Amino acid sequence: IDEIFSKNSASDSLDIDFSNLAIRNINISSAYNDCVDVSSGIYEFKNLLLKNCGDKAISIGEKSSVDIDSVEAKNSNLGIASKDSSFTKIQNAKIENVKICLSAYKKKQEFNGSKIILNSMSCENFFLKTDIDFNSNITLNNKRLDSYEFGNIYNFKDMIISNKDEKDNPINLLSGVETFNKKNSLNAVVEIS
Repeated sequence: IDEIFSKNSASDSLDIDFSNLAIRNINISSAYNDCVDVSSGIYEFKNLLLKNCGDKAISIGEKSSVDIDSVEAKNSNLGIASKDSSFTKIQNAKIENVKICLSAYKKKQEFNGSKIILNSMSCENFFLKTDIDFNSNITLNNKRLDSYEFGNIYNFKDMIISNKDEKDNPINLLSGVETFNKKNSLNAVVEIS
């Protein structure tokens, strides 16, 4: 496949299962959930440009093998997640404005951990660089990365809520939302991961 372009998805933008695919260019802007979600297959991606992903920029799972030449991911909860016996190889990753840059883990009991191998990576404006369980590992330039390396920033006070059409709302989660609403009940934001 030469090119996939998607904008304003109501759920996962690109969700592929049980396939053997090569895709040259993927450009996704604004997905309510994951920008790219693949499982149980073999995938080759040349260039990925992913921005405003509600959950993960890339989610790789269930014994997938993924080879990525270049990925740029901006504004998501998690940059790249590899789970459940998956193997992910990335030549160049540029990730910014995320809670977690990379995550490797075992989610389902019938699988093992996963592995991410990177040749080159930059991650800017993040809270946690890597989240790795004891079943998994992540390497950068043949050096195994540690879990729980905290980032330079993750200033949630500056985060703006965006609509699916990428128009910013004039509020952010902390300073712009009142604790109690007009009915005198409590407003709350809950993150479940």
